[in-house]
Amino acid sequence: MKKLLLAFMCAAAGLCASAATFTYSHTFAKGEVAADAASYELSGVKWQTTAMEYVGFDTQNSKGLQIGSSGKPSTAWTISTDAFSGVTVTKVEVEGATASGGNATIDLKVGGAAFGNSAEIARDLSACTFTGSAKGNLAVNFTNGAQKAMYIKSITVTYEGNSQIGEGGSGETPVDPDPVETVGKGTAESPYTVDDVVLLNNPGTKAWVKGYIVGSAADKTADSFTTATGEEASATNVFIAASASETDYTKCIPVQLPAGAVREALNLQANPGNLGKEVTLYGSLEKYFGQSGVKTVTEYTIDGGGNTPVDPDPVETVGKGTAESPYTVDDVVLLNNPGTKAWVKGYIVGSAADKTADSFTTATGEEASATNVFIAASASETDYTKCIPVQLPAGEIREALNLQANPGNLGKSVTLYGSLEKYFGLNGVKTVTEYTLEGAVAPTYPEVADIASFLDEQPESFTSITSPVTVVYQNGLDLFVQDETGSMLVYGNLNDRTFKNGDQLTGLTGKFNVYHGMVQCAPVVSNFPEAVAGSPVKPAEVTLADVTVANLAKYVTISGLTANAETTGEGESARTVISVTDGTTSVEIYNRYGLENVAAATDVVITGFVYVYDSKMEIVPVEFKGDNSGISDVTADTFAADVIYDLQGRRVANPTSGLYIINGRKVLMK
Repeated sequence: MKKLLLAFMCAAAGLCASAATFTYSHTFAKGEVAADAASYELSGVKWQTTAMEYVGFDTQNSKGLQIGSSGKPSTAWTISTDAFSGVTVTKVEVEGATASGGNATIDLKVGGAAFGNSAEIARDLSACTFTGSAKGNLAVNFTNGAQKAMYIKSITVTYEGNSQIGEGGSGETPVDPDPVETVGKGTAESPYTVDDVVLLNNPGTKAWVKGYIVGSAADKTADSFTTATGEEASATNVFIAASASETDYTKCIPVQLPAGAVREALNLQANPGNLGKEVTLYGSLEKYFGQSGVKTVTEYTIDGGGNTPVDPDPVETVGKGTAESPYTVDDVVLLNNPGTKAWVKGYIVGSAADKTADSFTTATGEEASATNVFIAASASETDYTKCIPVQLPAGEIREALNLQANPGNLGKSVTLYGSLEKYFGLNGVKTVTEYTLEGAVAPTYPEVADIASFLDEQPESFTSITSPVTVVYQNGLDLFVQDETGSMLVYGNLNDRTFKNGDQLTGLTGKFNVYHGMVQCAPVVSNFPEAVAGSPVKPAEVTLADVTVANLAKYVTISGLTANAETTGEGESARTVISVTDGTTSVEIYNRYGLENVAAATDVVITGFVYVYDSKMEIVPVEFKGDNSGISDVTADTFAADVIYDLQGRRVANPTSGLYIINGRKVLMK
């Protein structure tokens, strides 16, 4: 802001001979653009749109504004503005995508003339960059060559002028005659404040920064900022501010959380109790979500190093939060959302039909919610402010407890194990993984003999596999299993349990599910089988010709390949697609577990799982290396058997790139 003010002062005094470079940026939000042709003010700039056949918004894959659909495709769509007619436009970046199987292009015109080259957009979100030097009306034109949806997430315009246009950008004067004065020094002893970071305006240098964790960007845009925790928060970023009570994201700085120990310790999805805590971070001062921010964080301390502060006046509860002595409803209110997991007991008294606390109803059947219930200290309670809401996760728990499908549950006593978090603005319970219900009879499930039978029958209700299955690999919610008859991906919350290669599971129960063509088993969580140690599983040696639907979820290794890399987009929006070929067959790599894939190379060996996405066969790697390299390029924790330390002797759970000590030897993680 200080630099921008200096630009205005210089222009007024006639001291600046050249124009400054500015950027305008807008990220589309749900509901701000309609299907009809109309004018909209987007981040302070008036834009005109043409009509589209259908309008939607993609939040699942963060693709943004949806233009048309497969049922109502739009052959073309244009968004234009005259706001930049008086300045010189030098670069425009448009983040776009299509639905799977789409075929669309974006072209740009400034002053009625083509600006840069037409760009194709792909299934995955990527940035199309157009460069030139022109003035006049700016028009972004989408052309659709298939009956599929198109998407636009953001527009960023770089231009030369004398002032900032709109709200969503930044300016940079050619000369700053007055150095920025900061409160902190950027050291561990004297970290920068949040205001310091804003004043410094993204110098790209590394420094220590201090502030309070106040929220996150749930949909990876600044205006999706939320103070929510748990499932509604982001796992990849946090926002910090000068005050623990700040709720205006424009007064905060976003912090990118890299995969690994930093993300695990700080993110609000897994650590609801971090909200409001003071944190000091060491990272690179860079633009993030269009704001001054911090990226590439490598070190941190939180509230004195992560130790829980001493509570001089601990809360006295009736229960202990155990299965034998669960918390009462009043206990949960007193504890005030600590983010810890515990057992809670109460009576089911209603639900929030419209997903807000004040839509509470005691109705059952169609008028009730299928995704939540409210519990209270008394079965006759009707005041929702004296209740706690309980989020019901998809699967067996929702099916068993919700009042829409189970009207007889109203008034029943229930004991739940979940995370004590805010829900609907009240003290509540989320991420429930176990329960007992008054009068409930232990369920019995239909049975099949093995994985092949499960896949053949495709059961829509929960079904048990009677023969043992063997664990091959686990990463997050993904659990790959196999037996003598086939392989399968089990996807879902496993009640925080972890398994290793070779573990035997008897009585695995779930129901058949398909996600974009990938067959999955959605498991029953409450009685998930205990593991018995067994012999480790080795991958089958196959060729690319074996990467077929018949081998979905199969654990394979393929050698003698050539890796090809194709990069699209620039900067933060750059995306590199890695594919492997044996000269006859080519298969794309789906980097599901965040391996830092090798660049184009020969003599590649890949180990992983056969996968499919919308009819396109893929390989999900857990190991990707070149035969001739002296150091393994493994970055997924293959079977959690290795003990990994950094060079300072600290144990590392999820190593990123760099040198580590693994089983007593130095290994470079690329």
